[in-house]
Amino acid sequence: MKIFLLSLVLALSGCDLFGIKSPSSEECTPLTHADRQNTKVIVFVHGFMGDCRETWGKFPQLIFEDRELAGFDIYLYGYPSGLIGKKPPVRRVGQQLKTDLDNLLSRYEEIYLVGHSLGGLVIQTMVIGALENGHAQDLKRIKHIVFFGTPLKGLELNKLIQLVKSEYADIDFRSEQMDKLQIAWINQVYTPTIRGGGENYKLKIPFTPIIGLKDTLVPEESARGLYPDLSETVRGDHIEMKNPTDRASPVYAVLKKRLLQAPALKLQWRPFDITRKTGGLSSPLYAPWTDIFWIDSDGWLSGILIGGGAGGDVGSGILLHTKDGGKTWLEVPKENFNSGQGEFRWAPCALEEPKDLCQRHFLYRWNEVGPITSTLFYPRHLGGGKFRIEGWLASYTGVYATEDGGEHWERKTPPPNDPGGYAHFARIVDIEGFHQLYAVGWQGVAHWPLGPEGEWEVQLPSYCFGIFSVFVGPEREIWAVGHGPNVCNGISQGAIYYHAPLSYKWGIMPLSGIELPHNHTFYDVIVIDYNTALVVGDSGLIVRGIRSKEGQWTWSIVESQTNESLRSVTYSDNTLWVVGTGGVILYSVDQGQHWTKSAIIRDKDDRGINLNRIRFFGGTGWIVGNGIVLTTESQVQ
Repeated sequence: MKIFLLSLVLALSGCDLFGIKSPSSEECTPLTHADRQNTKVIVFVHGFMGDCRETWGKFPQLIFEDRELAGFDIYLYGYPSGLIGKKPPVRRVGQQLKTDLDNLLSRYEEIYLVGHSLGGLVIQTMVIGALENGHAQDLKRIKHIVFFGTPLKGLELNKLIQLVKSEYADIDFRSEQMDKLQIAWINQVYTPTIRGGGENYKLKIPFTPIIGLKDTLVPEESARGLYPDLSETVRGDHIEMKNPTDRASPVYAVLKKRLLQAPALKLQWRPFDITRKTGGLSSPLYAPWTDIFWIDSDGWLSGILIGGGAGGDVGSGILLHTKDGGKTWLEVPKENFNSGQGEFRWAPCALEEPKDLCQRHFLYRWNEVGPITSTLFYPRHLGGGKFRIEGWLASYTGVYATEDGGEHWERKTPPPNDPGGYAHFARIVDIEGFHQLYAVGWQGVAHWPLGPEGEWEVQLPSYCFGIFSVFVGPEREIWAVGHGPNVCNGISQGAIYYHAPLSYKWGIMPLSGIELPHNHTFYDVIVIDYNTALVVGDSGLIVRGIRSKEGQWTWSIVESQTNESLRSVTYSDNTLWVVGTGGVILYSVDQGQHWTKSAIIRDKDDRGINLNRIRFFGGTGWIVGNGIVLTTESQVQ
């Protein structure tokens, strides 16, 4: 009778009685990228009669060789689970898993757990055991859990399993103890209500139950548990469901999506009330904020206090500084900016224009620092445990530098009335801690090298068309985007400018093969890695570039799900983020191939608020826009 029941269990589980082996965790070598110091790890936990190597088939290797998942290492956790020999209780297996996470995997900042069948219960037992002992802090590195065919509501097969192996007595699949485990999971993990003192015993952890379409061992009702809104269904039985044949397999896509989406899904954007937290200001501020920068608890917020354009006064900028993480903000006094005053025509007459045309250019005036559009800061170590915060900013009246944490600023570019036209700057970037700087705007692309004889030079003059963003890519490639030169002739079309390493010339990147809309502008650019670039612009335009092995770029237009003007793009935690007019926030977890709306930020009258810049610092996201600053929930107040 036992042999018959044993055969039935094996048939249902998809296992072969012969050749089953159960190596220990030490026998399964982790898959690590030797050329990287990854901070994320995927931990696979096999099930009953499985092992750390054979259970997962090609799954670990497919992930390891996936370029888009190169930021993840892989750890294959094993424990005795075969038919021969005494087995430790599931509780002890879970304790050993936690020991491995705390010690062998201590260097990783993010952990993603994947369990099959009984392996999922091992994970649940480990998590609940830690929470019951008040160790929620130890689990905060766990960003997502995926359960493949785990009996979250128990099984009717407990008698069969007890006949063939009784060592797992502490996890009787229909026992009161099993019910207690799931109740604890709901109360402490799925929907925890955390009150004062309870933060050590409860922790919300995202998870996904996965159901096998043909799984007869763990039926749908049990694998889904009480979480129908979280579950996914894939092809295959209890064994096939977790064994993708290639990266095109649906089950591979499901897991990959969870790995990449986990950071984006947990982020929630909320207003950060600058007005209420600002000291030294007599009235609320609703002017456009243009940039924000953080170094630990020091933060700087820049913007446009009074706008200007088309002649007349260039306007006035504002810079706020906090030293306590945003609790108190103070405005940097205008007299602390060495700006001078004067007037200038735009553009300079150095473009070999007819003199009468040059004289008709707009006449501008300035008497203080103009609108501030971009900021950079860097902690310069001086030795002996001392350092100073240095900074640079771009504005309508030039590029300024500070060596005292932003209290006093000196303009480093020539004045706006210099023949080079050093005014109307939009963005600034640096190379290696301010050893080189690139600033872009309506004058074109200006460059400055560190050194006693370092002088600013306009490498790519424009004057009649704007360049709005600049980015330093791999191997010191410099990218810039904005209007195309034909704007000077009345044809409005965006362009991508490219400066190769060790080159002294700027060129325009060919965009052959795609049809760009008329009257559009590019506003921002990012290069994710050596092979992938992304440009955003007017009318929801997203252009994605892929570099071939021969070094040639191929470009395509990607559907963005919006017609708003996209103003800023950044990359954090394997996720691309874009913001723009109308309060739109987009994200992509597959390097820009597909986009999802994260949120639409609206004012009290239900109108979309224009968002100007998005950045991430230490995993915390920041967005600045017209009269609003947003941050993610992870920001500590």
